[in-house]
Amino acid sequence: MQGEWNARRLTRPQDALISLLQSPETMLRKHPIINTFDCVAHGVTKAYFRNGGADALRPGSKLGTARMHTTESFNIESVSGANCYGCAFPVHGVYTGQSSAAPLWYALDASGPAMMLTAKLTGCTFVAKAGVGTDVMVTHLQPHQETGVELNTRMLGPGRAAYGRLKYDIDTRSINIIGLRHSGRWQIWAQKLDKNATPTRLLSLHRIWPL
Repeated sequence: MQGEWNARRLTRPQDALISLLQSPETMLRKHPIINTFDCVAHGVTKAYFRNGGADALRPGSKLGTARMHTTESFNIESVSGANCYGCAFPVHGVYTGQSSAAPLWYALDASGPAMMLTAKLTGCTFVAKAGVGTDVMVTHLQPHQETGVELNTRMLGPGRAAYGRLKYDIDTRSINIIGLRHSGRWQIWAQKLDKNATPTRLLSLHRIWPL
């Protein structure tokens, strides 16, 4: 791996992570992220960032998916899967609750890590709404005793973003939800990947928050 970094065929994970924090939209539009992060409870925890591959694909800036370009991918995972070729970093972890129970909201504020992660969406809905001041309240719900479409529809409302099954096909799409505090305010993004493609194929990027 050291040789790949020195030859500039791959970006050092710590450098790519800095770019993600400093220019979130640019990084997420150009580089697919394979997300296997998950957590068992809301709170500050650690994740791990490492190289994926140099043969991933992303849409062109003018023709979109009609003309794909080669790019580099990265992996974000729980620290338990760490190896010596990446870097650990602190995150706000948002766990996945069942939709038959009342949502447990988590506040993203001006303190702590500058990144929020949650498990990738597999029929679930991720919801964001305004909190106190610049805080953002978030929750991730897995459909239970209802369909994913019913859950997504139910969680829609004024001043609230609900990104779920109304926005993606679980058979063909994999959805990463990544929040970044940039210039003091939280941005939350949904990065849509082709679930069945090899190499990794980035299809689109959608801003969930702010509305």
